Amino acid sequence: VDLRDFDNNYLFATFGSFKIAGETEKYKLILGAFVNSTAGDSLTIHNNMPFTTQDRDNDQYSGNCATSFKGAWWYKDCHWSNLNGLYLRGAHESYADGVNWKTGRGHKYSYKMAEMKFRPV
Repeated sequence: VDLRDFDNNYLFATFGSFKIAGETEKYKLILGAFVNSTAGDSLTIHNNMPFTTQDRDNDQYSGNCATSFKGAWWYKDCHWSNLNGLYLRGAHESYADGVNWKTGRGHKYSYKMAEMKFRPV
């Protein structure tokens, strides 16, 4: 995972493996071990969670995290990261509805750029 903030600082998080299950498992996220990071680990908590959208509520929250936090993601109850949130241009007052990475700049900062990269092993 690569992140860039609005001051052009680059942050990253690396995992041993990254898989997405098929439709029958609701596109569940399957992560390997956390390897290293300059942004901390805000993704492992979402490991083994199915993908939630506004019309497919697969999270453990009593409501729908995708609706509450403005983007589809592998929510648990709800999130430490959401790279599909609103593009809010840095610091914001609203809680956790931007392009967030909790262990980076927290739930009230939305990143300029976020990329999830993977390659064959």
